Formats: sequence, C-alpha cells, structure tokens
Amino acid sequence: MGWLERIIAFFDPKEAVQRKQAQLVLSYLNELEGKRGYDGAKRGRLQQGWNARGTSANTEIYRDAGLLRARARDLVRNNPYAAKGKEVYLDHLIGAGSHALGGGVRRTGCGRSGTGSATPRATRISTGSKG
Repeated sequence: MGWLERIIAFFDPKEAVQRKQAQLVLSYLNELEGKRGYDGAKRGRLQQGWNARGTSANTEIYRDAGLLRARARDLVRNNPYAAKGKEVYLDHLIGAGSHALGGGVRRTGCGRSGTGSATPRATRISTGSKG
C-alpha cells in the first residue's frame, strides 16, 4: 500500500476499500487483455514488422499480381505440399479425374446430352496467363 492509500485509509476506510477493489479489477482486466483478443490486434515483438494496409484484397492482389503468380507457380514446382494442395483444390473445384494441361484444366468425366446418351465432356478454366 502506497503513502496515498494509507492516508485515505486513515481518514476514510470505506473509500480505501473501494479504491483497492477498483485496483484489483483493473489488474485483472489487464491480465485478461494479454490472454484474450485477436492475434492480429496485438502489439508486440512478433507484430513489429507487420505492415497491414487498409485496402481491399483485390487492390493488394492487383498491385502485385505478376509477382504473386510467379511465386505461386514456383512454390507448386518446388514444394510437394503446395503441389498436392493445388491438386486437391482442383479436385474439389472441378471434380475427381481432373488433369492439368498447359494453361487450363481438362476433366475426363462424362456428361449427358439432350438425347440422354453419355458424352465425353471437357472443361477449360483460364488461368489468366497468355502463354
């Protein structure tokens, strides 16, 4: 207890008790502040280099689309986890049996024509590249 609290306790014990309760509540809330909340909202050593902008995702991607595309392709070429991730993504997007061909994707499944007979179907998805 500091000198101010001792003086207050001498003249007004009820006020001293209320002050102590308020201090305990504040210390408890300060402890919770470090344990709760979003990691992205914390300020600390790990977030010092985090340069977050307030722009939309589309703006960020458009600004560096070429570099992002090149790095993603390099990652798929050199990292088996990324290659498998791309394969799983395409399987869920188009369906099992999808095969990457050049600039697009070909599905080897069958669809139904208007006459009811099974016809082979191929679907091409543009990757946004010109080559």
